[in-house]
Amino acid sequence: MIQCNILSSTLSVFNPAGAYGGPASGVNYDLWDVTTGINSLLGGTGLPATFADLGSGIACGSQLVFPTDMNTNIVIDVNAAALAAIASASVQGTSLFAMGGSPAPAGKVPEPETYAVMGLGLAGLAALRRR
Repeated sequence: MIQCNILSSTLSVFNPAGAYGGPASGVNYDLWDVTTGINSLLGGTGLPATFADLGSGIACGSQLVFPTDMNTNIVIDVNAAALAAIASASVQGTSLFAMGGSPAPAGKVPEPETYAVMGLGLAGLAALRRR
């Protein structure tokens, strides 16, 4: 259980060489909360519903990513809504909170199906503890 207020957090995601296939103007890499249970995420169960959940829900942060960002760590600031959700998860008895990520062309809002297809999996399981 988290014993104090979380004031800020970041998530660092490695962007491997050759992984970027977007436009030169960049893509937004969006973070979303994942409501699927941690055991299902770790165990690989739930399949389509879990996959769809990775790119939807509460927006947790976003970072514009460019072709020049390949082979680097992308650092994404976690927003206030995500910090509140993390604190809520702690009150419910666990310090685990899951986020999924999905890329979207900068300035364009993709169709919901795009999020499901582009939900590149679990961006991170963050066990955030601040003492």
